[in-house]
Amino acid sequence: MKSIVQVILILLLAGGGAGFVDTADRWGLDRLVPTDPSGYFLLAEEVADVADNPQERRLAVRLYALAATLDPDQWGTSGLLGIIDLLEDESTIRSLRSMIEMRQLHTGGLLPSSRVVLGETDRATVAAFDVLSYARAGDMVQARRRLRNITGVRERLLSFQDEIPGGMQHLVDRIDSSSDNGLRQRLTEPEVVAQLQVQLRLLGGSDDSWSATLMAWRGRPMQSLESHDLGSLLGLDLERRIWINDRWQPVPDDGTSAGDVVDQ
Repeated sequence: MKSIVQVILILLLAGGGAGFVDTADRWGLDRLVPTDPSGYFLLAEEVADVADNPQERRLAVRLYALAATLDPDQWGTSGLLGIIDLLEDESTIRSLRSMIEMRQLHTGGLLPSSRVVLGETDRATVAAFDVLSYARAGDMVQARRRLRNITGVRERLLSFQDEIPGGMQHLVDRIDSSSDNGLRQRLTEPEVVAQLQVQLRLLGGSDDSWSATLMAWRGRPMQSLESHDLGSLLGLDLERRIWINDRWQPVPDDGTSAGDVVDQ
């Protein structure tokens, strides 16, 4: 007959109250390799199905996130949906849903990758950029609010009058119309490309580089799902992708031992 201590030890080893190392051993995390993103996703599904403690839920979230960033084409949307099912924080869930929407919108998801540098890009220019993004996604309320309420936005946009098929004036008038019901209109590829080129120029980017990117993608939505962005949102370092020495480690460079890096 087993003593109480023996029973507790058996439960701990089974994972009922185990530490994370025990949980990791249970799921064979050391078998995961970044060259096989599907392994992370399939294991995330298994863990999520039976997760009954915060450690295993957190593990499933990390595995979904790693799959989503290692292979965004295959696992980006599915990984984000899997994470949403495991979270309770409404703010984080809303952010993840926004990521999914941006991936799924055929035209609304196309945004130049230039970054706004605070203090170097004035408010009117940033707002003009946002007006085009919101209008293209069908959110006329937000587009119209910026167009009407921020000084200089209209002038910034109209300075690109000849850059938009049909003229920027026509587009601005449509955005400013209170009768617009906000439904996202189907744009032709030249119209989408023209708007994106204007947005890039608003932020001081290079037309040539962005045009080349668009041609390479043939007008499809950008599929990039950056690990540092998703990791920041979830509070995870997604550059640590392999399980070595009882901790998540970054993939080592040539000549560097993963064991030399301490996980946080």
